[in-house]
Amino acid sequence: MTGANDSTTTVQEEAARAAEETAAAVRALVRRSRAVNGLMAMLSLRAIAACVRAVLPAAATVGLRWSEHGLFLEQAGYFGQQGQCLDLDDEGAPLGDQEFRASVGQLTERISVFCRNLNEANVHVWSQLTSDAAAFGTILDGEYRLDIGKTLASAEPARACSCPVGSHAITSGVTVAGHKAGCPDGREPRLYVWHEGIELSTGTLADYGQAFEIAHDDSLPTGDISEEIRTWDADFPVQAWCLDDKPDRDGCWPVRLSVPGEQVTVHIWSCSQPFPPADATTRTETMR
Repeated sequence: MTGANDSTTTVQEEAARAAEETAAAVRALVRRSRAVNGLMAMLSLRAIAACVRAVLPAAATVGLRWSEHGLFLEQAGYFGQQGQCLDLDDEGAPLGDQEFRASVGQLTERISVFCRNLNEANVHVWSQLTSDAAAFGTILDGEYRLDIGKTLASAEPARACSCPVGSHAITSGVTVAGHKAGCPDGREPRLYVWHEGIELSTGTLADYGQAFEIAHDDSLPTGDISEEIRTWDADFPVQAWCLDDKPDRDGCWPVRLSVPGEQVTVHIWSCSQPFPPADATTRTETMR
């Protein structure tokens, strides 16, 4: 009987191991699927904004609403800076001459492909660049406005200007290199996606820094956050350096998080130095 019991135990252990390996593979696929879905949403948003800007330069926002069965978003009008509809009148009739109406029709057909990539699974991505639509001060449930300028600026590289080398500005909590504060050629911080455990998160480097603080806080349960953040067209490994050789009076270590052209400083509670110290060059180097 002992031999039979041993054999049964071995089979059970192998089955348990196989089950765990399969579960791990499924979790990995889920993470990959969420990442791809999120990146498709980000690419689609920028494609929509670029297409509209090319055809309707006066448009400030694009209307979006849930499709009939709520599976994805669809186009719901083009709006100017003051919120006025550019393609339909108050009765819902098309505006403009035949050529204008034809170009708007072609535009709507073109961006419909990208709208279909915006769904409930990636709402955390597209909600960053949209606001709730409103009429006469009342929020319209299920309707949104995509900010064209903000969407295009989120991926627009900094351009050359007269700002001296080493210039930088703090915008939305992120130190952005290349321009002085107030320079018209400056840019907003990039929007990124990253993993927190099996969840996909989005935001600026400042948002990532807040999540990074929590994930590495020794007083909290161990967290898991990716060491690489992504935009729709590039990957950015995050460099972490301690800016001091001892913690502050609250036990927090100042840590610089940097990617090319951007950086933030966070404070991490840790029993010991959590990251390598920044040497003299690292402490004072100019972001590039």
